[in-house]
Amino acid sequence: MKPLCVYSGLLSSSTFIGDSEYSGVKFDRNIQYIRSGVALNLEHFWQRATESGDWSETSITKKQLLELLHAKINTTKIENAKEDVIRFVKNPNELDIWSRDYFNMLVENLKVDK
Repeated sequence: MKPLCVYSGLLSSSTFIGDSEYSGVKFDRNIQYIRSGVALNLEHFWQRATESGDWSETSITKKQLLELLHAKINTTKIENAKEDVIRFVKNPNELDIWSRDYFNMLVENLKVDK
């Protein structure tokens, strides 16, 4: 499977799942893609979201995606996400930057292919 397909599916599941099911590992992987400048294929994201039943519209725009991501970030318990990944991180201090402000800033740098 191509990395971009994995990215679309990963971001789709991270965007729509409830906080009690949220995985800090998924959060961390999405950060890696965004910071590396990997563009998200918006069409593939839409396909994954509609297949899962999480999105019922006939398309999705970058603006809608960003709104969904900001909403998810603003309702996520960041400390829970940190606890989920800390065992995989060599230097736990790297997680000190994790905050809603940090993630909202990262989302604004998300590159999107149509």
